[in-house]
Amino acid sequence: MELDQIADCIRIGAECVAYGVGFGVANYFLALGVIKSYISNKTSKINSKKQLETLVEEEKRIIGLEGEVKSYLISEGQSNAGRIEGDQYYIEIRKGANSTVVAHELYHINDGWVDKVDNKVEDTIKKAKESKLQTCISLARMHSLSFEYHLYREPQAVLYELKRVHSKNNEAEQEK
Repeated sequence: MELDQIADCIRIGAECVAYGVGFGVANYFLALGVIKSYISNKTSKINSKKQLETLVEEEKRIIGLEGEVKSYLISEGQSNAGRIEGDQYYIEIRKGANSTVVAHELYHINDGWVDKVDNKVEDTIKKAKESKLQTCISLARMHSLSFEYHLYREPQAVLYELKRVHSKNNEAEQEK
């Protein structure tokens, strides 16, 4: 085999791997989208601060989360969670979001992802301030670029949401 033929074989093999990985990742995210759509159709929407606070307390009890969680109902932006300090956390839930989003965000707090991300953000901000690189500060806040988040943590939280939908449906059926 000549060098050109070997290079062609390597190129074709690399293309096949790239297409296979791309197809697999696309199907993976498609499946998550279908699950989120199903959840959206099966759950109530959060429309008041009182409803949010009630859901937070209920979900904290179910998941076994200790510590204080301050809840905020926001009118725009994406729902998220973060650490204030120590074992104090916050969640921001977009008005009109599915009620299971509370479970989803509390799951991220409970599994330690919020602490991990906040520690990375704090470290990066500290380094950025030392080196006076402002772009590092905004990059530190973009944990959505993390493979661990998209391929491991976020799917786990989505599946936890799905589990909560089914357990709520089962509770409703048992009450009938």
